[in-house]
Amino acid sequence: MSLQIVVDSSIPYMADGMPLGVEAHYLPSGEITAEAVAEADALMIRSVTRCDRALLEGSAVRLITSATAGFDHIDTDYCREAGIRWYNAPGCNAASVAQYVLTAIASIAFEQGLAPEDITLGIIGTGHTGGRIYQRAKALGMRTLLYDPPLVAAYDEHPDWQSYLEELDSKGLPRPYLAEAMPSLRDSYVELETLLSSATIITCHVPLTKGGTYPTYHLVNDAFLRSAQQRPWLINACRGAVVDTPALVRAIDDKAVSGAVIDCWEGEPHIAQALLDRVFIGTPHIAGFSVHGKAQGAVQSLRHLCDFFDLSEERIALAHPRPLAEPYLDLSGCEPWQMPWRAMLHTLDLPAIMRRLVATPDTFEQQRVHYQHPYEPRDYTVRGVPASVRPALSALGFAVSNN
Repeated sequence: MSLQIVVDSSIPYMADGMPLGVEAHYLPSGEITAEAVAEADALMIRSVTRCDRALLEGSAVRLITSATAGFDHIDTDYCREAGIRWYNAPGCNAASVAQYVLTAIASIAFEQGLAPEDITLGIIGTGHTGGRIYQRAKALGMRTLLYDPPLVAAYDEHPDWQSYLEELDSKGLPRPYLAEAMPSLRDSYVELETLLSSATIITCHVPLTKGGTYPTYHLVNDAFLRSAQQRPWLINACRGAVVDTPALVRAIDDKAVSGAVIDCWEGEPHIAQALLDRVFIGTPHIAGFSVHGKAQGAVQSLRHLCDFFDLSEERIALAHPRPLAEPYLDLSGCEPWQMPWRAMLHTLDLPAIMRRLVATPDTFEQQRVHYQHPYEPRDYTVRGVPASVRPALSALGFAVSNN
């Protein structure tokens, strides 16, 4: 009997790369129920499917793969108890979220008339996504302040950092994204109070945790927002409950912050109308939804499936997006300081996405499912820019023509 796989039908490219020898049942997320998965050997899901006892108890499921960077929708304790192996796809959409954040910053900067050197960017969490944002922001000329206490604690507790990294390798554990740069980066990491005193834009890139030494649930609360001395802009593209929604609404009303960009909301898909009414940019949790982010999430899930069940990976190469039909972007005529902002704004139309959400916030999940996935900067070739601007555009991922 062939393997029985239940797959969320809204995950792009999954069917293209599905290995031979499996019987895949593609279902909308709302139809992935206990009854639907009872006979399944594996589930291939995204973050809207809660994998817990209620879904899995008594089922034949041995493997869960989530085509997402996060995994707080998986009850890992229950899976361990039930002998179910699970995988997420860390870093799969990091470049896409970085694109979203840099485009949001471009929107703020363009409206305020800010060049990159006018911005002090506070980055909370420097894993796959925050690390990429740091690299791009630094290359653009922004001042950066980094806050990542678990990474700093690990670095400070291991004076022989290289040996520590090799130990992680030997255990099959991933290295921190900025691991190789930590010896030179350590002084760029600051206490939260320092970041809040100086940052003019703050962007959050942490997992959602309620326990442990560094919980992130409602990290952005009244005390956090009242301590932000520069009236910063706040960007949340990680997890909704990292931000205390009523506290942010009060901070916007009291002008303790200049504005907010929210992609991840508490209580999704039922989002707070009071916050939606006040944000500078609001989108339906689509920051990681580029064509490449989606493809990479599918590819990682398919590889885990093949590895677990010893299936051929030959078809995985078919899980990829088509090339961009119109890849050229001409920036001649723009002021040089505007060029990086213009280029980013060309890749992602955040105002249009927001208009749809504002018009029908009750269709939050449908907007995610039917979202037209954008291409990333790496898919574009930029023309008409002076030599002085080319390094910044290259750092953002664009190909740059010398013509």
